[in-house]
Amino acid sequence: MTTERIYLTFDIDWAPDDVLGELVDWLEAEGVRATFFVTHDSPLIRELAGRPWIERGIHPQWTDRLTGRASGGEPWQPLGDLKALVPEAVSARSHSLVQGTPMLSAYGDHGIRVDSNPYLPFAQLGEVDAWTYWTGTRIVPFVWSDYIDFVRQGLDLLPSLLERDRCIKV
Repeated sequence: MTTERIYLTFDIDWAPDDVLGELVDWLEAEGVRATFFVTHDSPLIRELAGRPWIERGIHPQWTDRLTGRASGGEPWQPLGDLKALVPEAVSARSHSLVQGTPMLSAYGDHGIRVDSNPYLPFAQLGEVDAWTYWTGTRIVPFVWSDYIDFVRQGLDLLPSLLERDRCIKV
């Protein structure tokens, strides 16, 4: 198993600090690096900035704007608000996996160089790797999701993913 290509990412989705704190403590105790896609401000979210084994990315909510439930403000305001909260962020994964050329351009304008929106099911595709869009944004797909794979199939697929040598494991 090529463990150097296993990447853990967590969409925080407004989880409370006590719940996130347990996860952070476990990751630290095990020496595991991870990316947290941030949705909100909190004492723990601010504290994560000082932990070198945690990358803080952003997790913007575009769905309300796209469905008309939110209006007003600048079109890219959620992006600007999150970058103000997490100024060092270079990676993003949006709610509902929303992606498009104007968004990738806006990401670039805000210093986001890595987009992790595409879900590519390794069980169907086999080899999966990152690529770079013409905008210069590095696309790092995720191939296993608790929401998609675990809920639908349990943990049955996870061992076969971990055994693959030629598949990015996000």
